[in-house]
Amino acid sequence: MDFLKDLLSNYSDRFIVHIATSGAEALRILETHPISLLTTDICMPEMDGFELLRQAREKNPDTHFIVMTAHGSDESFQKSMEHGAVEFMKKPFTLDRFIQNLFRALQPAKGFRAAGFHGFHLTDALQLVHMAGKSQTICVRTELGNECLIYLKDGEVVHAQSEDLEGEEAFCHIICLEGGDIESLPLPEDIPVTIRRPLTALILEGARLRDEREAKGKGRGI
Repeated sequence: MDFLKDLLSNYSDRFIVHIATSGAEALRILETHPISLLTTDICMPEMDGFELLRQAREKNPDTHFIVMTAHGSDESFQKSMEHGAVEFMKKPFTLDRFIQNLFRALQPAKGFRAAGFHGFHLTDALQLVHMAGKSQTICVRTELGNECLIYLKDGEVVHAQSEDLEGEEAFCHIICLEGGDIESLPLPEDIPVTIRRPLTALILEGARLRDEREAKGKGRGI
């Protein structure tokens, strides 16, 4: 963690960094400091990252979490999302990507205003429907007035539409959106099945494409 602390020292005018050598020490810091973002590995002695996230959420529900792991399975991703992680980073990763994800997690202005999903991010809403095994349509209305639709049957995504895009391409476009309104609607009976991959794999693919897009934007000086 020392190399991350050295990296983040370049941003000392933006935030204060606290380093914990164990999950128990991290919880003690949370009790005495208003922590906006906590980053943790999954594999740690005595207390793993999932238990740290669970207890940290109980102490401060407003804290955001980034999970880092060398074991980037669908199961660990799913469990991280269930415990409230806003970013899931598989090792090895570049320092530039870490900084991008850190600042994205700290941006309070971005997010969705959710009708029927109050306080949820888009991925939270999808995970909620998935875990409940429900059949629903997630409607996302962007700030530009565009309407995007993700259709879930028995908790799994079966189709998505966004402007002139359909299927997985539309889903990845929607998952990369950064704001708007979310609404839960009934699932129509005549929806085609254009998506057959599990939700966790779809979200991971969307996150990968989002990172690639941001890296290209940075390369162009955006």
